[in-house]
Amino acid sequence: MTFTTKLVHLGKYLLQTNIFPVSLRDLMKNLFIHISRSTGKNILIYKFEGHTFKYVFKDIPTLRKLSGCISNGRVSHEDVPIELLRIDHRYDAIIDIGAHFGIYSVILGVLNKEIPLYCFEPNDNNRRVLEWNVAANNLGDNVFVREEVVNSYTGDITFYENPAGKYNVSHTADPSMKQSDFISSRKKAIDIDQFCYQEKITNPWVKIDAEGAEWEIITQLISSNHINITGGLFELHVKANDINVEKFRTYLNNNGYIMKQIKWSPISNPGYIFYPIHNK
Repeated sequence: MTFTTKLVHLGKYLLQTNIFPVSLRDLMKNLFIHISRSTGKNILIYKFEGHTFKYVFKDIPTLRKLSGCISNGRVSHEDVPIELLRIDHRYDAIIDIGAHFGIYSVILGVLNKEIPLYCFEPNDNNRRVLEWNVAANNLGDNVFVREEVVNSYTGDITFYENPAGKYNVSHTADPSMKQSDFISSRKKAIDIDQFCYQEKITNPWVKIDAEGAEWEIITQLISSNHINITGGLFELHVKANDINVEKFRTYLNNNGYIMKQIKWSPISNPGYIFYPIHNK
């Protein structure tokens, strides 16, 4: 067992154990992180069919989220097969909307190095981790990290975030999705249709985790005059206003697209792939 492997096993143990007092556990966790960073061993490495994915941790929350994030050929926390992230060459760009720490971004970038990848993450702390992971995998030349909120228009937007914790998975531009303790701030937003036009993208493949904005994003892409085809993977936030599975399925089918479920948990956030029956 290598030193790196031993360190990672120790980190996982410290995350899970309750046999020590809280103060001692915290001290041991911080010492583990310090040793890992000072020795350059704070990288988690996963393999898939000859490909290598690397993820950087610099504190306990990033270690907790990224430890075991890939297992048995799947993205572990959503049970999504990595094979689905090999993108057909008819697509001329990949857009990761709601990239968070870059678990999907890294996989998409490594598997599809010839296709430009745009990663949108509006939360500053999350985006910093995303940038570490892009750099760790030497993806910089063809991967572009963006700070905007992808929405239905370009300009300033009110953005709601859960104030708990340094890193954030609970944020949204949809007022119906915010909770009572969320804090608001102004962020830059960008219209997905306008973005594709500016970047001369005509066949985008998208991964969408947009906390309730998925309807606006998908309908804009499909109704665009300058986009030929689209497709991708999206998480459906059924608690958002006017969001339901059949509404999406009917719209996609009526516009020549197939929608298939690939993620079942949690029930409130099922995941789907969609792709054109025929090219437009």
